[in-house]
This record gives sequence, structure tokens and C-alpha cells, in this order.
Amino acid sequence: MKRLAALASVLLLASTAHAEEDGQVWFAPIVQTPIVGKLRSWLELQARFKDEGNQLDRLIVRPALNYPLGAGFTAWVGYGYMPFTRLVNGESKLYPEHRGWQQLTHVGGAPERGQLQNRLRFEQRFIDNVDTAALRLRYMARLVHRPRSWGGFGYALWDEIFVNLNSPSGTLKSGFDQNRFAFGLQYAVSKALVFEPSYVAITQFRPNREVLIGHTALLFVWITL
Repeated sequence: MKRLAALASVLLLASTAHAEEDGQVWFAPIVQTPIVGKLRSWLELQARFKDEGNQLDRLIVRPALNYPLGAGFTAWVGYGYMPFTRLVNGESKLYPEHRGWQQLTHVGGAPERGQLQNRLRFEQRFIDNVDTAALRLRYMARLVHRPRSWGGFGYALWDEIFVNLNSPSGTLKSGFDQNRFAFGLQYAVSKALVFEPSYVAITQFRPNREVLIGHTALLFVWITL
């Protein structure tokens, strides 16, 4: 986790000399429910706003199924509908994006003592006006610490790296795509409801354009049924 944080800091400092910056606001409720036996469902909804939070950037509907494999490992399969906006002749238009994704997670420990999660996700992105699926690999390490003596309060620290595996268009090139480094506070109303407001520093490398530095206010709402 320390190495990932150090990498995120280096990338952020190295890229700010020639970068475009933007303030963003994301809202992300996530609902987890049992289905049958050990099989569980996951539904993630997000609304993302750019231009200092004044303009819609992307909507996300990301359902999934997951099944524990034992020893802290869980296998996932999911789908995502993620339309995004672009300016065309001065007007904001919505364009569709569909994603298939599979991931493997490992969780060790409990939030009361410090819980570490590792996540590896493989995405297949089907983007409007792009003929070939864009393939991307994502790796995240996330630490949550919420001691009992803190009365439901705690913190979360995470970093996620994105790597494109192919070059399906002129704006999507293989190689390093972006990094997200975040620090958030937590408040657990109960085991079933946790609020997590966070700051996310996003460093995104874009072909033939300036690096994008995103300063993002993110609110996770974790709901477990």
C-alpha cells in the first residue's frame, strides 16, 4: 500500500507541470444483497459531475454477482452501462458505453483492526463510435480502519491503477491510462449502512492532449442487506 501511495504521488507531481485541472463531484451508492446460498448481488450507481461540479460527466449503473471462493478470495462477474457526455458544437450530448467485467478480490482482516482489500478487474469497454472493444486492467489496494473505540468513525485509504491493453482508437492507446489515489473518512451508522466522504486525486494520461488532474469530492454510501 505504501508503494502504491508513493507511486501515486510521483505520478501526480511529475504531471502537474503540463496539465489540465478540473474539480469534480461524484455520488456513489452501493447496495449488496444475498441471493441464494453464498451467492450475492452488487448494484453500484454513480453520478459524476465535471467542470467544478457544474456539468454532468457520466452516469454509471454497474450490477454484478459475486461468490466467495474461500481464504478471503471472491470471484465476480458484472456488466456496466456508463453513458458519458461530450460537447458537440457547443452542446452537451450523451453517448453510450457498455462494459463487461470480471474481477478477483481478496479481503484480509476486519475494519476494527484494519482491513486490507486487493482487487484485480478486467474490463471490456464497448464505446460509441469505436469499432473494437477497449480492453483495460485495473488494480486497487484499499485499507479501511474503523476501531470500535472511535464510535463508528474511521478512515479509508486506497489507490487504483488503470492500464489499457489495446489501442482501439486514436484517443485510446495501450499502456498506462490513469491513477486514482483517495483518502476518506467513514461513519458506520450500523453494519448495514456506512457513509464514506472522500477526496480523490486523479491523474489521467490522454494521447495528444494534456494530462488531466482531477480533484474529486466523492461520497460512497455502502448499503448491505
